[in-house]
Parts: sequence; structure tokens; C-alpha cells
Amino acid sequence: MRWKLLFVAPLLAAAVSTGAVALWLSQYKSHAGSPLDLVFMFGPPLLAAAVAGFFVYRHTPRRRVLQAAISVLLSLVLFYAGFAAADRYFFR
Repeated sequence: MRWKLLFVAPLLAAAVSTGAVALWLSQYKSHAGSPLDLVFMFGPPLLAAAVAGFFVYRHTPRRRVLQAAISVLLSLVLFYAGFAAADRYFFR
């Protein structure tokens, strides 16, 4: 397994998606409850996790599916942890 790739890609995906969602919330907090909130709250993390999983899948020689699944799950867990920390410290 390529451990560096398995940690760096999900970490980068989580940082990008947390930043995108935090930017959306900081700019459009007054529009809470609109249908676009669902798109911009769930879109960036899922898209970034899919891109990280695809990147890991294409750059590993063995056990591709397992490593891609681990990177997708890890990026989503890191996103929700980062978002919870940002929500706790910056938005209250």
C-alpha cells in the first residue's frame, strides 16, 4: 500500500471541501433553508471524496478498490471532523 498517498489525498480533499463549505456558509448564511444549501453542503465533500478516491485508484498498483474506498471514507470523515471544528470555533 502507498501510505503517503492514502493519507495525503483524503487530507487535501477534506481541506478543500471544508474550505468550500465554510466559504459558502460565511457568504450566504442569511439564505439558510434554501434548496441550494443542500447542494453546497453535500456537493463539495462528495465531489472531493470521489476525486480523491479516483486519484488513489489510478495511482496504486495493487488492491486498488480497497485503497480507493479507504480514501473516500477517510476524506468524508476528515471533512465532517473539520467542519464540526470550524462550526464550533468560528460560526458561534
